[in-house]
Amino acid sequence: MENLPVNSKEIKKYILNVENNLEGVIEFLEEDYKNTTEGIFNAIFTLMRHYEQNKSRVQYLIHLIESTLSIKSSKELKVLSGQIIDLDNKVNALKLKDKIAIHEPLNQIHEIFLAVNRNADVVPNEKVKYLSFQIFQEKNISLIENFLKENQGILSSRNKEGENIFDIILKQYLYLDEKKYEEISYYYHVILTFLASSYRKEIMNNRNSYLDFIKKSKLEYKEHIIRLIELFDPNYSITLDKIEERYHINFDFFVSALDEVNTFKMDNTNRINFLNQECITIDGESSTCLDDALYLEQNIDGTYTLYVHITDIPSFVPYQSIVDMEAKKRAETIYLRDRKISLYPEIISDGICSLIPNNHRNVISYIFHLDSNFSLIEEDFSFVKGKIQVKHRLNYQTADQLILGEENTSLAIMLKRLTLFAEVRKKGNIIRDYYREYQNALNFDPNHESLKTNISPSANIVHETMVLTNYQIGKYFKDSSLPYLYRKIDLPSESFIQEQLLKLKKLDPIFLQSKEYYQKIKDSYTKAKYTDKPVYHKGQNLECYSHSSSPARRYADAFNQYLLYDLIFNHLNNNQNIYKWEYQLHDLAYYLNKKKKENEVFSSHYNYLSSKNLIKKK
Repeated sequence: MENLPVNSKEIKKYILNVENNLEGVIEFLEEDYKNTTEGIFNAIFTLMRHYEQNKSRVQYLIHLIESTLSIKSSKELKVLSGQIIDLDNKVNALKLKDKIAIHEPLNQIHEIFLAVNRNADVVPNEKVKYLSFQIFQEKNISLIENFLKENQGILSSRNKEGENIFDIILKQYLYLDEKKYEEISYYYHVILTFLASSYRKEIMNNRNSYLDFIKKSKLEYKEHIIRLIELFDPNYSITLDKIEERYHINFDFFVSALDEVNTFKMDNTNRINFLNQECITIDGESSTCLDDALYLEQNIDGTYTLYVHITDIPSFVPYQSIVDMEAKKRAETIYLRDRKISLYPEIISDGICSLIPNNHRNVISYIFHLDSNFSLIEEDFSFVKGKIQVKHRLNYQTADQLILGEENTSLAIMLKRLTLFAEVRKKGNIIRDYYREYQNALNFDPNHESLKTNISPSANIVHETMVLTNYQIGKYFKDSSLPYLYRKIDLPSESFIQEQLLKLKKLDPIFLQSKEYYQKIKDSYTKAKYTDKPVYHKGQNLECYSHSSSPARRYADAFNQYLLYDLIFNHLNNNQNIYKWEYQLHDLAYYLNKKKKENEVFSSHYNYLSSKNLIKKK
């Protein structure tokens, strides 16, 4: 660049004289990081004296400095650290009212200082630099967890203060602003991830020093610090009540909800009778919440009709009742190491609405037509309010034996035909296999069929029929321009993955040569979310997708049933009613996405405390 300023004073002068275009500073940083950094911080201090007038320039400069953290050498980052200390000394000389006026940018600069101390040769080991990058910058739990599984000796590498990476994480957590709930939740999740890894024993051997450090900080009264004490103090225990209060989760249902169940009446009006069908359920052997059943019949012309019967929650649980609101609050059934927290009172999920054999049950029946080769005739799809009686309750093992065996009973023949249908569906969408692997990596329900699809033909039947149902009903609402809660998955772009690889290779080009690392990065940035828009689902390779097949275990599915009732069965599809549901959908999608993350942190914490017998009864 021509006319490059030769010292920090000239760079400061350049910044102060250019109001709208500071992009030239980027080139200064590339040419002379030391002088440019000094000039930037001198300019920041001057501009902060009148912060409101210069806010955009100060913010640009702070973000510019922040963007260099992952690409600069340890030597350059130490230079940056020195400039921040110099700025702090200048700020300390200001009057209190002037300090308050620049509170916002000063906090941002202090966060950069913490990041510099973590990255400026904090730990000499290259692998630890990579781990530090993931923890403090990318904040990618998936890659952190994977890294801890595959790499040993991480805690043996220490900085000049004698701290290892876990010590640094604890220090970061300890001094977090207690109002930064998301940051607290994230770093607590990181700590739990370490404690769930092979490093737990090594960490717990050092717990007394951690407790001493916490005590000296004089921060024991803060709620997020109490959580640390729970983890390290062997004499510290917590009650279920306290866990409920902390995570806004109720292990049991309130008496008011249980009493309300007794007032509910089953809606049996306008139902199609499917009681003569030889309906089956296929679930894990220990499953008690049976919310989907199947039946396949051959027609006279050689085609087939497939019935997917899903338990009908709205026919028993009124919308916005106490029970419904409690289910919304929970968002999903949570499976823990020694218990489950059901979405609905178990008298509903495992009883009245569970598709238990030889009992009349209300269902929403999704009806599909297949040709003689088991291919879907897509335009021939319908759904009705139905009533069924399950004839066979099968687990995966029993169903597989019938599929692979020589029996020619009506049940065995139906299962074998369903297997052919599932194979046709699977072969028709190869891209979905990648997403299935992603599901397997993240699924917390040990009975979920996606965990077994590669080894169990019956699990593949369940998976393919549920995917079909979730797609087809979502597409119906999409084509009808009616509100519905959809599911989307964000897959990172190729350019994003390459950008991430480039950052990581600068930390350690040898460590990251493995081809499998490309896939790990891709997997770790693959995120499934709820949305009120019918967007293309990249994971399923479908134009839209929903959660509609597990209403007794996921609130999203139950909510979609309420939409089905109100807008289709009850024909209340006037504009005013549609706007009402659209408004609720937007807020619900945001809530369910947020609650899913909270439930994951809760599950990790509960499972850890439970495994150490640190939980007392109420």
